[in-house]
Amino acid sequence: MAFNKTFVLFIGLSCLLFSPSANAQINKGFDALNEYDFFKARKLFLKSIRKNPVEANYGLARIHYDSLNHFHSIDSANFRLHYAREHFNVLDSVKKKRLLIFGITDSSLTEFQHQICNKAYQKAVSENSLEGFDHFLKYYSCQGLQGEITDIRNESALKKAVSIGTAAALEQFIAQYPDARQLPQARKNLDAALFKEETAGQRIVDFERFLLKYPNSLHAVEAENAIYQLVTPQKNMEELYAFVRRYPTNRNTSTAWDLLYTRFTSDQRKESFTAFKERYPEYPFQERVGRDFALSSIRLFPVVKEQKWGYADSLGKILIPFQFDEAGNFSENLAPVRLNGQINYINKAGLKVISENFDEGYAFQNGLAIVEIDGLSGIINTLGEWVVPPTWPLIEGPFYHLYKIGTDSSIRIFDGQNNAFLPALFHESGNFSEGFCAVGIDGHYGYIDSLGKQHIPLRFQEAQPFHKGLARVMEHGLYGMVNTSGNVVVPFRYEGVANSSEGYIKIYQNGKCAFLDLQGKLKIPFKSNCAVSEGGNDGFIEGLARIQHNGKVGFIDKKGKVVIQAKFNQVMDFSEGLAAFRKGGLWGFIDKAGKIVIPASYQSVMKYSGAYARVGKQSRWGLIDKSGRIVIPLENEEIQLAGTCFILSKNGGKRLYDNNLNPLLAFECDDIRKSAMPLIFELYKNGRFAYFHTVLGTIFWQEEGF
Repeated sequence: MAFNKTFVLFIGLSCLLFSPSANAQINKGFDALNEYDFFKARKLFLKSIRKNPVEANYGLARIHYDSLNHFHSIDSANFRLHYAREHFNVLDSVKKKRLLIFGITDSSLTEFQHQICNKAYQKAVSENSLEGFDHFLKYYSCQGLQGEITDIRNESALKKAVSIGTAAALEQFIAQYPDARQLPQARKNLDAALFKEETAGQRIVDFERFLLKYPNSLHAVEAENAIYQLVTPQKNMEELYAFVRRYPTNRNTSTAWDLLYTRFTSDQRKESFTAFKERYPEYPFQERVGRDFALSSIRLFPVVKEQKWGYADSLGKILIPFQFDEAGNFSENLAPVRLNGQINYINKAGLKVISENFDEGYAFQNGLAIVEIDGLSGIINTLGEWVVPPTWPLIEGPFYHLYKIGTDSSIRIFDGQNNAFLPALFHESGNFSEGFCAVGIDGHYGYIDSLGKQHIPLRFQEAQPFHKGLARVMEHGLYGMVNTSGNVVVPFRYEGVANSSEGYIKIYQNGKCAFLDLQGKLKIPFKSNCAVSEGGNDGFIEGLARIQHNGKVGFIDKKGKVVIQAKFNQVMDFSEGLAAFRKGGLWGFIDKAGKIVIPASYQSVMKYSGAYARVGKQSRWGLIDKSGRIVIPLENEEIQLAGTCFILSKNGGKRLYDNNLNPLLAFECDDIRKSAMPLIFELYKNGRFAYFHTVLGTIFWQEEGF
């Protein structure tokens, strides 16, 4: 039987193509893959791609996925799996079933795709580059990860734009990623960048231009505040008026008007209110001027009834009803009052003008007041706005217009006139004296001035307050003196230097003392008869300075001449031409010639104040005049000097006398206290109190039952 050659050839090819041997290369490829022979497997799969695209691409995807060979490439694995899936999807069910031997199913392809996606996701995240994120989003269709990578990419892009910090970079982000979740933050950052760039010059015109271009900016308030600060650096009346006229809609205009009004009428005189109204007719709060004009001449005093406080005028008329738990004195037309445990501030009309609810509140000075909340202090202005937030354990002041603000370890200076912290930070500070304050850092001391500026460098080991234009300072363990310019007046060569007194400076060296003038020139040479004042003033007082010899005290004059021999055991400072001396445990008084004017007959004495001196025996006190005559018998437990008046305590009662020793009251009180207000005394009796005016000689208000 003969066969057609063409048919035989077709049969042979068919057998070759469809016989089990047709899958031999694929089988060998997967065998090699299972044996980790990646080179052989890859070679076999590449040869089989045209005949077996699903199996070959799947196998190649497996090779590229495995990180243990140098063919590893997640992108290649993704590419090969994509083609495997593409060819798999067009196969019929019979052909798909044949692929089970290689573990290729719809679910396995899907699972493998998830694995590749996860690897690609991890790679993109670890590389953390915009290019990597964009590459992932372009080539990987991974359900659930696309959105996550998009968000990470956008976050990274925003961080990059923010790090560049320019408005252009942020505008590019907004244009490139209009659907980004970070768009609100980007716009906010763009707003900040525009503000920074537009106002880089920090000039008034820069901030004005910014407000014109971006009136709805989040930084519009900051721009308005900057204009306010730049136009009114000193906050004087000329600057404030220029500001309110030029910027009538600025958010700080009301504040500027209020400060201008407060400064102009700070003396609270009627003439000032009238002058203000005439000078500033455009002032928007004219009713306040009228009200304050009416109240300006009225002094209000805290008064109490049935444990509730109000305010009365100097005629005793109640102008603010009894309603408060506590009431402070008025200062700058405002007074702190406590109600339900909290401090608010009221004006003279009794209106609550600051109702922030503070734990403590103190008097206003120069438009500012220190207040406390939860044990921390802050500073407010007369509008109740925080000038310094309540975050500080310590606030002291004002000293001139400066406040010391700090913690246990550091102190900052706040300028209350310009409402700004000064840049310097100190560890220690003293009190202001003659316009200067000693400050220190790490044991080095210098001085700041009343503007808070570093006036004398921190170069001393010790720095004392200024006294009559000079300050004691120490360098290398020795004392000297500097003037307010920081120039050395007394060189650093002495063991001790006293404050100047009556034009002389006392210095100590090797157990001796001498006197210099205020230019540092030696006036009285070193002598061994040094003595220290009983009152602590170590120099000349009323033209005399003490000396000591063999344990006895005397005095020299300003030429160094001994005018009172050293013969007294103890002598106080001269006052009113007399000095107390002690002899045999008793005290008397000598004059400037050393003559005993009043014999030593008192157990206790105090120096003369005016025409009288307080003297005591057996814990009883009286007053003597300069001749030694007893003008108030020694019958009092205590005699207090209160201004120009005397308060005498006897048998538990107190009486008030003027400086001529005339009784001001016809009755005794349980207590008498000098008021914070001039010429006014607070009288306490039977648990009640009253106000007494020393000039008028009358009680102008008294609590019921006084």
